[in-house]
This record gives sequence, C-alpha cells and structure tokens, in this order.
Amino acid sequence: MRVCVRVCLHDSPLLPNSHCFSFSLPPPLSFRSTTNHTSSSPQRHVTQLLLVPLLLPQHSPFPYPLLRAALRLSVFTVSPVLILRHRLPFTILRIPILLPFTSAAIPAALQSRSPPSAVAVQKVMQTKSIQSIAGRPILVTGAASGLGAATARFLAQMGAKVTLLDRNTAQGTQESKEINGKFIAADVCSETEVQAAIKAAEEFAGKPLFGVVNCAGICPAAKVVGKKGAHSLDLFSKAVQVNLIGTFNVCRLAAEAMQRNSVPIDADEDRGVIVNTASVAAYEGQIGQAAYAASKGGIVSLTLPMAREFAAQSIRVNTICPGIMETPLLPPDLGAALGATVPYPPRLGKPEEFAHLVFFLFSNRYMNGECVRLDGATRMAAK
Repeated sequence: MRVCVRVCLHDSPLLPNSHCFSFSLPPPLSFRSTTNHTSSSPQRHVTQLLLVPLLLPQHSPFPYPLLRAALRLSVFTVSPVLILRHRLPFTILRIPILLPFTSAAIPAALQSRSPPSAVAVQKVMQTKSIQSIAGRPILVTGAASGLGAATARFLAQMGAKVTLLDRNTAQGTQESKEINGKFIAADVCSETEVQAAIKAAEEFAGKPLFGVVNCAGICPAAKVVGKKGAHSLDLFSKAVQVNLIGTFNVCRLAAEAMQRNSVPIDADEDRGVIVNTASVAAYEGQIGQAAYAASKGGIVSLTLPMAREFAAQSIRVNTICPGIMETPLLPPDLGAALGATVPYPPRLGKPEEFAHLVFFLFSNRYMNGECVRLDGATRMAAK
C-alpha cells in the first residue's frame, strides 16, 4: 500500500491561483507495526492526508520557521475543530507519527520557490528609472546652490543632460562644470530669458525638453504689522513674483516645449515631467511668513489644475513641500536647535534627500498631481 499526498500552494487568499503537486509515499512504519489498529483504521487516517493545503504569501515560500521545520518531518491535515476554536481560515496540524518523511520526499518544485534577491529587484527598478531620464534634457532652476544644486548633481549622476539656471553666474558656472552640465544665467520671472534657457537646454542634449525642476525662490520674513509699521507691499509683491509667478512662468514655457517630444499619447512613456518646490509653510505658515506662505501656497494650488490639464499631453506635475532643510546660510548652532524639533529623524533635512525625491517623482509614472511633504513629520508651530 502506498499513500498519495496532494499539496497545494495558494499565493493569496484573494487570488485563487495555486500550484498543486502530487507524490506518493510508502506506508508509514507505524501502520505496519502497530497491532492495535484494525485493517480499516489506517485507511481512515490516510483519508485525512489526501489533501494538504498550504497558504503562502507571494514570493515568500515557507516563511514561518515552524512550517518549514514541519514540512521536513511530516504531512499536515486540516483540523475543523481548531478552525472553530481559533476562528482561523485554516489550521495546519502536524502528524509526524502517522506519516514521517524527510525533505527529500518533497518535490523539487516545492523547494525551488525562492524570493527574488533584494539586490536584483533594486537593480531592475533602478535600471528602469535611469532609462526614463538617461540622455534627457532637464532644466533645474535655482541650481547654483542648496536644493537646486543637489538636484542637478543627482540627476546628472542618473544620466540626465542637466542645464542649470540661476542668477549667480560664478557659482552656477562652477556647479555646471563639476557635473558636465550647462549653465544659463537667467531670471525665472523673465519670459524671454526662460525661453532662451529652454532652447539652450534642448541644444545641449539634442532633444526637446523632458523635465524641469523649479527650485528658485526667496524667503522674506516680516510681520504684517511690525514695529516699523505695515508690511512692505513691495516685499510681498517680490515674494509672489519670484516664488509663484516665476514658477508658473517656467512651467508654462516648459510644458509648451515638452509637447514637441515625439511620444505617442497612448505610449507607456511621459512626454515630460515637472517638479515644483513649495514648502510646509504653505500649510503651517508661521508668524512673519505671510508673504512666503502665500507664495508657496499658490504653488501647491497650481499643482492639481496643471496636472489635469497636461494629462492630455502625457506631462506629469508634482510638488515637493520641504520642511526644515540644511542651507549654506543657516548657522550651525541654529540648525542644530531647529533639527532637534523634528520628530524623526531629529535633524535637518539634507539637500540630497530632496534630490532623491525629485528622482523618484521622475521615475514613478503613477505619481501625478501630488504635493509631497518632506519634513520628518514636522508640523510647524505658530512661531
């Protein structure tokens, strides 16, 4: 007499895809040597062993140590009593006495289900991401220092042809040389200068513009009514002009250029990607940040309408809202004090972390119309 065992592996309780294997084993020694069983008794026990269900998470064969150990030693059967007692979808009961066998008895197909290497998965994902911007022209504004410079460096490392736009000619030129990019001195509020920068970026890469990252901005601080009187209207106008209107100016001209990319509308590829920079001040502006918060709040409000409008052209728009970030102008002692107020990690954000998020927004094609906070769970106090 031989015992036939059927093992079914179910990848998911919601997806009924399964892999079933059948194999036979010689009768257990306990059946042949025990005199207390009648001739029908072994048959009754064997009937319980004909179906062996195992529910396994996808890409994770035998994830539980007890399950792995039991597979090497015994066959399992479902116990209806334990199902009712523990209210589980199923319960696996180990019966090593009835039918012992070693791991050699398990079909090779059961032992060959191994999860893909984490390194291999990361390599594949990174390769796909790099291919999405490799050789593509990307324009980064405010790229002479801070978040813009870090972004330009990282995108260049990922293979993009980066053009840096800034008003600081000396520092911008130096940054462009270090990353083999191109520098253009321009004002984001000027239509003609931004158009010239886009044209230079396209000539530098030999292709229509693919991406733009808006990092240019200013951060004025003044109370609406301070010791010297009411808030300067010129200061408020300048904040809105540079931060909000400058961002909008670059977006509208960049989107126009991106539509020249010869990518079919139904292709699984973007014609262009726009990443803007707002701030957590758009949500929790502090005392003295009226002008700054208003300008950054406008960028947040621009995101979804532009994403919806440009969807027909396969152009995505997202915005990053940084929290307290490291900047060259921030004194070390003040930076340490501000970093300690961040829930986790308790430090200032790094420009490189901002750059990594920009790259993610370029590579993940389902991210569209979103404003992403990068703040370590910070919620700004009133002052």
